[in-house]
Amino acid sequence: MKSVLDYNVKRVMKRNIDLEFITREKTIVVTGDKVLISEAIENLVDNALVHAGPQLSHISIEAAIAGSEAQITIRDDGKGIADKDKTRAFDRFLQIEPGTGSGLGLSIVQAIVKHHGGRVVIAPAEKGTSVCLFLPLGGRFKKW
Repeated sequence: MKSVLDYNVKRVMKRNIDLEFITREKTIVVTGDKVLISEAIENLVDNALVHAGPQLSHISIEAAIAGSEAQITIRDDGKGIADKDKTRAFDRFLQIEPGTGSGLGLSIVQAIVKHHGGRVVIAPAEKGTSVCLFLPLGGRFKKW
């Protein structure tokens, strides 16, 4: 998690956006590929920076234990994803809005999380977007 935060601090500071890390846990252990899990979180932060719109002022990353899973939630206060688009947001090559990306960001996140035996959910949010990654504690990880 530290590498994701370190990477993004400069990016958000340039745009005057708050980046917050929240956890109540002393330690959360997930077995898996550190680079891939970091990439999944990084993709979600990047999505917020690129797609949340000019009203974006805050991104939070929250880590918690939810039963037998680690829950990592990335929230932003931007424009959000329309309800009609949430079910197809993880489709490969889908761009909800025209942009410079490939439309693979969320599908890559989903593939990484599934590979680690987890699931990813776009959660209801009062404002902005909230994406939750659920990864099994201890993990059911197989190398690719």
